[in-house]
Amino acid sequence: MNIMKKLIACLFLVVSPCLHAEERIQPLDTIVATVNDSVITQNDLNNAINTAEDSMHSAGETIPDSATLKKQVLNQLIDKQLQLQIAHDAGVKITPAEVNEAIKRIADQNHASVDALYQAMAAHGMSKTDYRKEIQTEMLLQKVQQQEVAPKVSITPEEVDALIKHSSTEHPPTFNYQLEDFYVPLSDNPSTSDIATAKNQAEKAAQSLREGKNPSVQKNDLGWLSSNDLPSAFAKTVPHMQKNAVANPIQTGNGFHVLRLTDKKLLKENGLSKPDAQRQVFEQKFEKTLKQWLSLLRSRATIRIHDGA
Repeated sequence: MNIMKKLIACLFLVVSPCLHAEERIQPLDTIVATVNDSVITQNDLNNAINTAEDSMHSAGETIPDSATLKKQVLNQLIDKQLQLQIAHDAGVKITPAEVNEAIKRIADQNHASVDALYQAMAAHGMSKTDYRKEIQTEMLLQKVQQQEVAPKVSITPEEVDALIKHSSTEHPPTFNYQLEDFYVPLSDNPSTSDIATAKNQAEKAAQSLREGKNPSVQKNDLGWLSSNDLPSAFAKTVPHMQKNAVANPIQTGNGFHVLRLTDKKLLKENGLSKPDAQRQVFEQKFEKTLKQWLSLLRSRATIRIHDGA
């Protein structure tokens, strides 16, 4: 996830737990975990759980049972503390100007002014100072990950090509087709002889069209049709036709159809572009490398989960 997507997500996530702040009574604060020299309090955990619940509810996701959710959120808080400690030790900073720029972009993405954004936060119980601190923390985590994890990620041309190929199979290109239908009808109950005669007439019509002649059969201008609008009888043939091509006769319940594709327009390219594929491969490998890095940080840290957490 790039930094702006995460910051925009943060805009809504930091609001969520405040929406019902008056309804949620916080217990006396206690320490639930220590991460090296840092602590995670019960209020920290409660707020993070509330945020996670609201986020999953808004996204229509299934919320796990309370014990599972509590464990997941506490692990996320531990990972966050480990990264913030790395940032502190490495002297990683986020300047006020960087926070200003990020908040301006968030406001622009939500079609609001910065003042309106701050007012919205205040209306939900979050002060301007707290909101800026939240954005600064998210940016700090992103910068640490970019410095510590991104350099460890490498992608190969083969991985990019494989994703493009897979995407092309899953999402073929879509076109609009301009079609003419040269039609040889059949009666409701045609005999074998009737069918043979109509087929022969349709084949001659197709040959005439290929020779640049106009056949003496009924012609229907079907106009422009999208892939989804093509009659089922034509759907397997038309996508493989080139401009000005004439298809072999297609038999349907009401007769034989000779199609001529007079024009086609590309609506959407197939699959992913190379830059998009490169970005997706990088993001997939980045997430995997990030998990490995966090696991390494945990193995080197002194982490204690207090009783009752």
